[in-house]
Amino acid sequence: MKSILILVLILIMGFKLTGQNAHYNYSKSSVTGTEYVGGLIGYSPADTAAITNSYARGSVEGSRYVGGFIGANNGMILNSYSTGQVGGLGDLGGFAGQNSGNIEFSYWDINSSGISFSDGGEGRSTENMTYPEYMETFIGWDFDAIWSHDLLAENDGYPLLKPVEVNRIQTRVFPPNVAVSSGDGFYPKNSEVVVSVQGSADYVFLGWFENGELLNNSLSFTYQVDGHATLVARFRVRNNHQLTLEALPNTAGTVLGEGTYLEGEEVEIIAIPAENHRFVHWQNEDGDAVSTDSVYLFSMPASDLLLFALFQKEDPAEYTLNLVSIPELGGSVIGAGDYPEGYEVTIIATPQDGFRFAHWMDADQEVLSADSVYSFNMPASDLILYALFEEVTSVSDLFDYMVLIYPNPATDYLFLEFHQIHNKVEVAVFNLQGQLLNQKRVYNTQKTDLNLPYPDGIYLISIRLNDELILEHKVLISR
Repeated sequence: MKSILILVLILIMGFKLTGQNAHYNYSKSSVTGTEYVGGLIGYSPADTAAITNSYARGSVEGSRYVGGFIGANNGMILNSYSTGQVGGLGDLGGFAGQNSGNIEFSYWDINSSGISFSDGGEGRSTENMTYPEYMETFIGWDFDAIWSHDLLAENDGYPLLKPVEVNRIQTRVFPPNVAVSSGDGFYPKNSEVVVSVQGSADYVFLGWFENGELLNNSLSFTYQVDGHATLVARFRVRNNHQLTLEALPNTAGTVLGEGTYLEGEEVEIIAIPAENHRFVHWQNEDGDAVSTDSVYLFSMPASDLLLFALFQKEDPAEYTLNLVSIPELGGSVIGAGDYPEGYEVTIIATPQDGFRFAHWMDADQEVLSADSVYSFNMPASDLILYALFEEVTSVSDLFDYMVLIYPNPATDYLFLEFHQIHNKVEVAVFNLQGQLLNQKRVYNTQKTDLNLPYPDGIYLISIRLNDELILEHKVLISR
């Protein structure tokens, strides 16, 4: 069976090529019409259509879009020719009346057509299109397998098509009406054809089958033509399946996305770890990890599914607690170290002889507790606390140390009076962080003063006589 017989019959009725390919075809019939009239094909609307190794010899007559080979082309035409006389009122051409596609290595006879112009193709004289002179025209044409020389002038000297075995390819869908397939047509043996089918939301595509055997499981694939064939795109109903999610351990986090889904439906599941826990991975019933993404996207399989979100407990972050005795000689402190946020910490202050515990305070000098044993919850930051100790002293005690310190509270100056003259007196001022702010040495004196250009707060005064520490005293600056 040759495809040329089918094409000739359709052409007379105004044939339109709609997305199919046409190879090894010819027509010698005269064609008359109104619009889109061609010697072989009237109209090729699809830019995927390809026409190769074909020719038209009949005359063509129409009103508009008239061509010796094709009326209007939007596809690909290769290695083809036309010779028939062309007549029309507008948009006519020796080869193509109108062309928005590609026409390559294709020609028309400017003498026999009576037309010297065309929207595509190349015009040649009758001499240059007939044997033996046409060899310089049809360069690259296959005269071994496709074309033959018209040695006996059976075709008026123009090239002839060799007999070609044409095979019919049919596509079907099962169950019927589930989707639309494409690729039907007549094709030469060993040629390739792209067959395709649309997907369906309610059905699962099983693949393309020939004689019950699976050929390809893609919606679209390229088929090698080896004979007549019927290709079936098989589908089955898409079923609902249950998705179950669990957290491991069950108190270590929350899982979202459990429910019923169609197989093949895109599913999103989310794992949210509890406090002091982290997400590790999603795993199946066999314990195999399937994803390390806490937000996991996948296609629902054709069965019920159980997934576990594995969580792992994390050690909370620890913060450093530092304790400082003020003055350093005033006593000892216990409880410094590293603690997690929220941990209940107990700290203990023990005064040395001659001192008593006053209170705990923070770096802003805010009093926290007057209890030497103090418990609190560790904050989410490093922390420094101060244990303030006071000397067990009075005004008479000050004279026992042979020094009078005043005023207290002080403003801008602090005065020191000794009971007697000392050879060497050294006075130093420290803040509660232990930082030395000022140091003054005087000799052979009984009285001195200190400038206090510091912000309001509590400071420590250290007094040494002849290089021996005799007193550390707390002074309040308040203006």
